[in-house]
Amino acid sequence: MYGVAADAPKQPKITAFTNTEEELQIKADVEIINFIARRNESFSVVEDPFAHSLLVLKYGANFVKRDDYYRTTGLKNATDYWNQKVIDLIKDEKLAFTTDLWTNLSSNFALIVITATYIQKWKRHNIILACRSIDKPHTAAKIQAVIEETLYELNIDVKNVIFITRDDGSDVKKACGDLAITSAQCGPHAFNNTVQSAFNGDVEKEELPKLKKKAQRLASSFCKKAGRRNV
Repeated sequence: MYGVAADAPKQPKITAFTNTEEELQIKADVEIINFIARRNESFSVVEDPFAHSLLVLKYGANFVKRDDYYRTTGLKNATDYWNQKVIDLIKDEKLAFTTDLWTNLSSNFALIVITATYIQKWKRHNIILACRSIDKPHTAAKIQAVIEETLYELNIDVKNVIFITRDDGSDVKKACGDLAITSAQCGPHAFNNTVQSAFNGDVEKEELPKLKKKAQRLASSFCKKAGRRNV
């Protein structure tokens, strides 16, 4: 038998190669999913000959898959990667949430988005935590479920959510109340409702000049705070 010198370099285990392959695949998945999302492309873009050749040139043929892969595994890998980034960023931070629900009336498709604001080293940061579809009717229970799922997936203790800015819908107000999180209506949203009411004829015509003056004063106040002189 041949001896092995004590200071001889150790041969890497097969698992080390496997981990490296997995890391390279996840890195490629994250960047390709980002490419698809930022360009608002469909998953089938990876099947386009020109796009496919460029992706292979950058990541290698072994790490560029078919479109059905990115609809499932690739998307999950990218989601898990970014979720972990968010978890690391906001760990133990005190957070203020903003939630909004948007509905496309023509297709009955609705999205709910949750963003977080936090202070770190005396600097304010904003981050999108979730953007999900929500089925009608948009009940308090469904809205609460989305918030709770977001908290769970990102390891956020509900006690660290100190405030939620929301619209004035009864369901979202109830959802915040059931979660025992202090909340209030978004100021610009309330202002927009007032303006919309005026244009929809819900306000008497003689009240419009008064509303216009109030809007100008409000806009002027914001501009002064922002260091601007003209409205």
